[in-house]
Amino acid sequence: MLRSSSIYPGLKCVFVMGLVIVLHILPANAQDLIIDVVSKFEGNLTVSSGTLTLRVYDSFGTDVTNTVDVFFEYYAKQNCGQPVKNTITYPFGVSNPDPIKVTISNLTEGVYFYRLKAVSGSLSAYTQWFRLGIVKKDNTLPVASVTTTSIDTVRDANLKTVPELKLSGTATDDCTDTVSIYWEKISGPAATLVDDFKGNLTLKDVAEGDYVFNMVAKDDRGGITRVAVTVIVRPPPVPPPPPTLTVMKAFSPNQDSIDDWWKVTGISALTDVSEVQLINQFGQPMGSLKPPFIDDEVWDGNQFGKPMPEGAYYFIIKDKNKQEIKRGSILLVR
Repeated sequence: MLRSSSIYPGLKCVFVMGLVIVLHILPANAQDLIIDVVSKFEGNLTVSSGTLTLRVYDSFGTDVTNTVDVFFEYYAKQNCGQPVKNTITYPFGVSNPDPIKVTISNLTEGVYFYRLKAVSGSLSAYTQWFRLGIVKKDNTLPVASVTTTSIDTVRDANLKTVPELKLSGTATDDCTDTVSIYWEKISGPAATLVDDFKGNLTLKDVAEGDYVFNMVAKDDRGGITRVAVTVIVRPPPVPPPPPTLTVMKAFSPNQDSIDDWWKVTGISALTDVSEVQLINQFGQPMGSLKPPFIDDEVWDGNQFGKPMPEGAYYFIIKDKNKQEIKRGSILLVR
């Protein structure tokens, strides 16, 4: 219930159905006029015209005999642009007691903010502003897009799941429609969806597997557009097994190009080797040989540039953590 001064006389407006409206205006000699909107129609219509039916009478139910001017005023917001700045007004001079019928037609597609005004003598009254959308009979579906349609990632070997992944998208529609966005999981293992009723989706604790998610854009007339996003979480790569080390049992460093080096096949490719310790036949350490070992050649039979005598020698291969990888004996032949 809104009251106005005699400068803005009251008007009672009843929206019966569609755009059918009944106005009640107090007599011209009333001290105050009252605007009472019993019901209203607003929202989106698929028609571009309608009839406004008005009847003017006083608070006792007596028809106002004065001439009444009725105005249909609106701001038009068409083609999803800004509202026009000038209010467009349609005056209609009529006399009671005959019902006043006003037909509004040829409203183009767009959004209208409208009100009704009635003038009787020196008094006038307004309804409040209402929103009316004129839309196509065939609903235009929302236009939806996502930042990426696929994510392919690898789980960290130290974690059971991928802690967090983010998906995002946007949607637009005809300017007469309101679009909401939500996400749904179509397939895949367990995952926690956070903020799934917004454009930005956070996935938490994503297990290994193949997923399909839909971003759903829905307008207020039921039009739905879905955009699929695939998510693949792969297991961490399995490290290749260490190469097999094959140790020469004997070698003869006599410069004849035949078995001049003691070789350990596969040691060049084993990046975890830190050293090869040598021990002579008396159990005395001879020092350590360090990588890199080119072409798997480890020892040339010398120590500090001096040829070592024939006999049995021993070796220990250790990794970077000083753990033993392999040990055994070598026969040096001159």
